[in-house]
Amino acid sequence: MEVHPLARCRRHSDTAASIGKIISLASEKAVEMGENDGISDEDSISIVGGDFNAILHSGERLNGVVPHTGSMKDFATALLDCGLMDGGYKGNSFTWTNNRMFQRLDRMAYNHHWANFFASTRIQHLNRDGSDHCPLLISCSKNQDRVPSSFRFLHAWVLHHGFKKFLEQNWTSSIVGFRLQAFWVKQRCLKQALKRWNKEVFGDIFHNLKVAEQRAADCEIIFNRRSQWRTELP
Repeated sequence: MEVHPLARCRRHSDTAASIGKIISLASEKAVEMGENDGISDEDSISIVGGDFNAILHSGERLNGVVPHTGSMKDFATALLDCGLMDGGYKGNSFTWTNNRMFQRLDRMAYNHHWANFFASTRIQHLNRDGSDHCPLLISCSKNQDRVPSSFRFLHAWVLHHGFKKFLEQNWTSSIVGFRLQAFWVKQRCLKQALKRWNKEVFGDIFHNLKVAEQRAADCEIIFNRRSQWRTELP
């Protein structure tokens, strides 16, 4: 569930009213989905997120004018009055930029019922791609136990020059078994062989993608720090 609030007003009453309306809309959506059946509004599992167009403290802005203290206090108080806590984040410190100023305008906030329902909630700031805002990725889990990953055939494998020969060698290798049993054993052996081949020859594209994304995030952080250093220089 994702809701995009707009909190432009600086007065606490208006900001609280805007967030309160968002919670009501989120609760109605949860009722439609059956997530909060038999639960009162006070005990409902709620999460809101998007561009709040507001920051909680001066560390969430780089460059630009000095943040308005009253506005930051009003935003923090409004979240508190609505029973919401900032979900935190992983990744770059800022979610919006106009190439001169950087701010954390986008965030996810949830109530304590959400925190009690989900054992783990992680919000990640992804890299900006064609927008002045970066997307937010939320991952939540009811338990900390890891589920074994399922086998997935990647279409990119067939484009590798050595894949067809590798496949033929493994499938035509002799095994001990009879009819359907032999077919099942061949499938199991091929699956294990494909996993090893993917890691040792083709290369784990999911790992490579994570490495590339982390490299891009690190470069963005370095760029932000250099911008801050240039601002602090006399």
